[in-house]
Amino acid sequence: MKKFNRLCLVVCVILLSQAGFALNAAHVVWDKSPIALNLPLNQERTVLFPRPVKIVSNELVGFAVIQKSADTFYIKALKPFHQKSVLLQLMPQGDVIKLSVSANEKFNDTQALQITLEEDSHQGQTPNQVSMQGGIDLNTITLTRFAIQSLFAPARVLEVPQGVARVPMQTTKTVNLVYGGGVIAKPLISWGGNGLTVTAVQLKNVLSKPVVLDPRNLLGLWETATFYPTNKLASRGKAQDTTTVFLVSTRSFGDAVKQMKGYVR
Repeated sequence: MKKFNRLCLVVCVILLSQAGFALNAAHVVWDKSPIALNLPLNQERTVLFPRPVKIVSNELVGFAVIQKSADTFYIKALKPFHQKSVLLQLMPQGDVIKLSVSANEKFNDTQALQITLEEDSHQGQTPNQVSMQGGIDLNTITLTRFAIQSLFAPARVLEVPQGVARVPMQTTKTVNLVYGGGVIAKPLISWGGNGLTVTAVQLKNVLSKPVVLDPRNLLGLWETATFYPTNKLASRGKAQDTTTVFLVSTRSFGDAVKQMKGYVR
């Protein structure tokens, strides 16, 4: 089994937040009013959210196809329709955003739509425009700290470390990550910088008893594994049955998890 180079367990409160990506996208601020989204027929349109989201309610079934990847939706209308609703919740347990979606052969706009929160607007700036932070050594600790900030802290004060960017996870919706099969692992998002990749993975207990997560029981080839906010999961169905692990590797998440190596400190 592969020995850890380093192992950090983060349990402190983080005061920074997530950054978006520089895309040629239209921007709209979520102010509790439904956000209109017009779709062309049989053409994909991208919608970006300030954080990973989950679908709460979807009236587009049979009318449009949605492909979801963490904080990004790819939506393609199959036929004309008018004002169908999609409710999405920012993870973990954040605002619920309502999209009012229509499709028509007269619509031809395929420009990406980026949704930001009111507190993230920075007087007209989007998260993509938050100042870049230079002079930081990109290592396992700084990348992990940035990833935790990106998912769990307010999104108005983030300074993105120079050289950090989103990278493909190259993986499936769920992966075999925790030895024993009692915990479901869902990769959420990956960032890369300085030859390292940090990936946030949601862990959910499916057993009827509590579980204490041990990094030595994680499968894959990782430099560090950091549980946030805790490594202790309540039994299935309770409020604390879910946590997040932030994994740093020297290769893409998909490649690292396929190594299927366990940990020994």
